[in-house]
Amino acid sequence: MFLLFVYPFLAFGQGKIFYEMEFIEIVKNNNPIAKKINLIKDKNQQSLKFAKGSFDPKLTSDNNQKVFGSKEYYLMSQNVLTIPTWYGVDVKAGFDVIKGVNSPSELSTPAAGLAQLGLKIPIGQGMFYDKRRNEVEKAEQINNASRIELNREYNDLLKDALASYWDWFANYNKLNIYIKAFDLSKFRFEGVKSVYFGGDAAAIDTLEALLQLQTIQADLQLAKQDYENSRLMLSTFLWSANNIPLEISASALPDTNNKVLDLDSAFANNTDSLIEQNPDYLLYLVKKKNAELDKDLYLEQLKPKLNLNVNVLNTGFYSTLPNELNSIYFQNNYKMGIDFEMPLFLRKETANLELADIKITEIDLSIANKRLELKNKILNYVNKYNTLASNNNIYSQLVRNYSILLNAEETRFQIGESSLFLVNSRQQKLIESEIKQIENYTKSKIAYIDLLNVIGNLYQVYK
Repeated sequence: MFLLFVYPFLAFGQGKIFYEMEFIEIVKNNNPIAKKINLIKDKNQQSLKFAKGSFDPKLTSDNNQKVFGSKEYYLMSQNVLTIPTWYGVDVKAGFDVIKGVNSPSELSTPAAGLAQLGLKIPIGQGMFYDKRRNEVEKAEQINNASRIELNREYNDLLKDALASYWDWFANYNKLNIYIKAFDLSKFRFEGVKSVYFGGDAAAIDTLEALLQLQTIQADLQLAKQDYENSRLMLSTFLWSANNIPLEISASALPDTNNKVLDLDSAFANNTDSLIEQNPDYLLYLVKKKNAELDKDLYLEQLKPKLNLNVNVLNTGFYSTLPNELNSIYFQNNYKMGIDFEMPLFLRKETANLELADIKITEIDLSIANKRLELKNKILNYVNKYNTLASNNNIYSQLVRNYSILLNAEETRFQIGESSLFLVNSRQQKLIESEIKQIENYTKSKIAYIDLLNVIGNLYQVYK
């Protein structure tokens, strides 16, 4: 891993803030997972293009000739251009030259060849719906599903990245708490030791001060470890535009001025519309739409196959048609046919239809269950966030009050009205309240991120 810096302001100077939104912007633009998601978008577009290829015009040509002993046995050249349409009708244009002593007499054409223009019209199965239309519509649904899944992956990526950012934030603040407590305990220990050597303090007080110093020192070492680990973990999300992994400078600071937001009441009172943004819920809707498309196809397959082929014929490719295309001309120059096919029992078709109905019912049940699950999850995160946000004010008051108690206890200790044990106890309570304040604040940020992720608009919020 290359040890590089994210931005110049992280590499130069001390105490420069690495803001949350700047971090997310780097993740969205440079993270390999984000880039991979963009590639998948292009891939899905090609899949849809592939399905639409069923409606591409097709040119077929079959040419055969046999000559032996200067005798032409046959020359057969059959060429057809087929243009499929969305409504099941195929437009066909062709030009045939079939001649020779051994050519089939019923297929023989004039010497100039035979041009034809016609239609293949499904009168029964395929008139209103067919497999080609089904494949294109399902490809569109697959494209929609892929888009939804990509948004979910984006949201999951940002969720993990933001959780890592706030873990770094929490460990940075915890480290500062222990650094401040260590400096204070060290100052107190040195002071008590000086008083002891002056003969005005008991030896047990120096031991008491030393134990407090060593306890905080051990906690400080663990805090340093947690901070470094969280900094490295945060760096795993950071890459340069040239796909080079980056590492955050040790001088970078998290944004400590980030405020807790008040949740709009719409989060709790409008869960139905919020549910409809969730990727998992949207994917169930896509599955249902696919099942309904299959049902439409199976319903169409209950009809008999009855195709009408109508072709107008003309001698030669460039021959001039009569001045008036009257009914007599069409009566004398045409080729017509009917294809018919019908299974006698329709067991395959009816079974497919029943299976489609069962699948739709299963999906409907899953949708109902998913709606309830998401509603409860949204309300859970709303309640969790509101509780944590409310507790932030309580912990702020606790920290302020414990600071007052510690200062008062230190003053009493200096004038001989308190003990070092009580001073250490007050300091420990202050440290605990400060740690809980940071943890509660971080949990409130994570709860907000989790709520946005469940709704599915985390990526939209962090644009």
